[in-house]
Amino acid sequence: MITPSAPLEFRTPAGLTLRGAIWGAGPRDAVFTHGNGFTVQAYRAALEPLVPRLRIHGINLRGHGGSEVPWDFPNWDGPCEDVVAYLRERCRPPALLIGHSYGATLSLRIAAEHPELSGGLILMEPLVLAGRTEAWPLAEEGHNLKMVAEAEQRRSQWPEREEAVAWLRARGSYRGWSEAAFAAFVETALVPAAGGGVQLACPPWLEARGYGTLPDAIVFRWADRIGQPAVFLHGDRSLPPAPLEELARVLPISVVMSLKGTHTFPMEYPAETGRALAAALEIVLKSEGGGTVHL
Repeated sequence: MITPSAPLEFRTPAGLTLRGAIWGAGPRDAVFTHGNGFTVQAYRAALEPLVPRLRIHGINLRGHGGSEVPWDFPNWDGPCEDVVAYLRERCRPPALLIGHSYGATLSLRIAAEHPELSGGLILMEPLVLAGRTEAWPLAEEGHNLKMVAEAEQRRSQWPEREEAVAWLRARGSYRGWSEAAFAAFVETALVPAAGGGVQLACPPWLEARGYGTLPDAIVFRWADRIGQPAVFLHGDRSLPPAPLEELARVLPISVVMSLKGTHTFPMEYPAETGRALAAALEIVLKSEGGGTVHL
């Protein structure tokens, strides 16, 4: 059974209203942020095992899931500042940081730049695309170019909601998602269009800019500054694991878990992901307190 959520709404210092969901009433605050183009609601089933122990603040980042769309997106500074402001105003420090993909990478930066606000980290598929000394792909080449081009060309409007749901379900990674995750996603990823029908809450240009402005090897410099314990989860059919494993070795306390699935494994296998997240939470909490963790 999925725990009911309370609505989240937050006015950022930049004047944008962010929306999301809050699950649980545990003694420890945790902020969860999602992958590019997704919404926090899509992860609800995977996060369920954490709810008894945490108060999870699921923030839909700028232009996602009903949060206001920014005028532009020059880099990741704005979303980072949004989450930092939320942590300061709404959470009891240090809050746990939990994220997937875009959100996991953002959490890594926040932990490095604001250690006073953040405790342990549980990060699924952070975007570590190469090793510290390797050449990183540019926005206009290779894997990054493919992601940017696909986002820019993505269909974003439909005359009927049912058509939109069917169109999305038949394409890309959505085909492998669980019914629960996909249903929760389209509930908040589709919003009324000004001229009638529905449209994606996250416009294609914004999703493309998210990919086109990915951090590079700076992620390793962030890791150099992190003292909090961290657990990393990655899919066994996703990005090559070696760069992530290299980054994890930089941290004083870290564990890397491999789960079945692609880059979107939390939505493909929410029950299995939930069990892994529960184990990750146990590791992080005991490590924060100086306890012994038996694996």
